[in-house]
Amino acid sequence: MAAYLGLMIGSSADGIDAALIECDSKHCTLLGEHTQALEPSIREKILAFSINQEGSIQMQCTLDAVLGRCLADAAEALLDKIPYPIETVQAVGVHGATCLHQPTDATAPTSIQLGDPNIIAAQLNRPVVSDFRRADIASGGQGAPLTPAFHHFWWHQSHPSASAGKAVVVNIGGMANITAWPDGQLMGFDTGPGNVLMDAWIQSQQGLMYDADGVWAASGQVIPELLSCFQKDSYFSEPWPKSTSRQYFNLGWIQAHLNAQTSHAPEDVQATLCALTAWSVAQAVQACVVGCDQIWICGGGVHNAALMQALSERCPGCAVASTAKAGWSPDAVESSAFAWFAYLRLKGQSARVASVTGAQRHVVLGGIYQPA
Repeated sequence: MAAYLGLMIGSSADGIDAALIECDSKHCTLLGEHTQALEPSIREKILAFSINQEGSIQMQCTLDAVLGRCLADAAEALLDKIPYPIETVQAVGVHGATCLHQPTDATAPTSIQLGDPNIIAAQLNRPVVSDFRRADIASGGQGAPLTPAFHHFWWHQSHPSASAGKAVVVNIGGMANITAWPDGQLMGFDTGPGNVLMDAWIQSQQGLMYDADGVWAASGQVIPELLSCFQKDSYFSEPWPKSTSRQYFNLGWIQAHLNAQTSHAPEDVQATLCALTAWSVAQAVQACVVGCDQIWICGGGVHNAALMQALSERCPGCAVASTAKAGWSPDAVESSAFAWFAYLRLKGQSARVASVTGAQRHVVLGGIYQPA
């Protein structure tokens, strides 16, 4: 098996996740992982672009170059940590920071990620595969989520004798997405907010980037009428395929709903936002798989004990567990996916995600950037 490296800046924009895998057409093994924090000033610029489209084209281009260097540095840090010789890495799959995701725009459907792959290729002296979403969008798809293809591949290689269709994989990052395969048919979509609303609220109220272990949410009480107000948002009732982003779910979304409510204690709002994420994931599970018995969680949400408990309560009869218990670090699943996508691109193979994204046909994803 050959080695591929994956780099990912998720919608939380709090750091770069890097993973090194070995894979072939049937197997995939995680060799190592690393998370590298982004400087607060860089994160603020990413969020300004992604939420409000703030900043000039010059600022966007500058951020593109800065993130290219940050991504390359994270790759080098991972390889030093293992250690592993960079010369044997076949390619680097990169999902940079999403600054715009509008796949359903009638006149200009697109999705743009920042992190110049040319800079990464030059610094690492390895081929880089990037820009994974737009080929799917050009074929009529949402371009997201893409990782269900890897979730499906990983789960079946880890559980070769398991009964099909009764498990799901849920990634809870900034946004949350579900992967299911009832009757062998791959399906998946963004269920809605993962950590994004909880992060936005605690940052606005306490200046913290996230609610560590869900302690603040656990200190509050769910507000039923506010939760009901949140649940009426049209996104949750839209049919799939569907995907979303920070442009939709953000602090402004929370405040718009709070304006219609009486004042509430901040910790109670946090508890209610936690309940919303658990509810939206649970309703997706129930819609996708009848009799689901396993929910495997990856992404930052796995570290939020309050959220994991709320999800367990919403899904009685389901074992809710971290993918770590199935042999894959929950913090490395998404970055591993983009390493695997790089493998597929070099082989000229499609990830076959049209049933997830709604594309008219399966397409080969990503552009290849060679070192000079």
